Amino acid sequence: MKFGCRYRLRRGFTLLEILIVVVLLAVLAAAIIPHVGDAIGDAKQSTLLDNQRELNLAVQRYRSEHGGSLPPGMRRLIVRTDSSGAVDSAGPYGPYLLAVPVNPLNDSRNVVHVPTLASVDLSKYGGWVWDTSTGQIAGGLSPTATTSGPGVVELGEEAALTEGEADAVEETGN
Repeated sequence: MKFGCRYRLRRGFTLLEILIVVVLLAVLAAAIIPHVGDAIGDAKQSTLLDNQRELNLAVQRYRSEHGGSLPPGMRRLIVRTDSSGAVDSAGPYGPYLLAVPVNPLNDSRNVVHVPTLASVDLSKYGGWVWDTSTGQIAGGLSPTATTSGPGVVELGEEAALTEGEADAVEETGN
């Protein structure tokens, strides 16, 4: 007489069990991945609006300190100026920004000067679009940093303080 188990002790999972788990994970991933993409897009849009607001506030502050006149270019917002708006390292005004912020939709700091934003298709521009008549700035919505619309381009690489200039600003507390 034999005593013992009729069934062998199983070790591990069967192929069917593994396939079921893989299919369940694939279904969960398919449900979650689109939401991650939406969250990234929402974060970029939020950053774009924050950077746009920061640029517009810098232009407004420049205007209020320079008798209502607009800066001739974004570089004027990141250097010190005198009351006439001329660049002066010992000037009492500015800098209003340490650098022109990056447009998160296309990773560009380029600023395109246009006569008016009302007639501009922002989807044709990368970087920033600056209305030279009102001083308003809008983010270009093109996914690339290229500019296919008309206007004068101010390169973003020049629109940032050098390391020495940034240190000087930090030391003076402005």
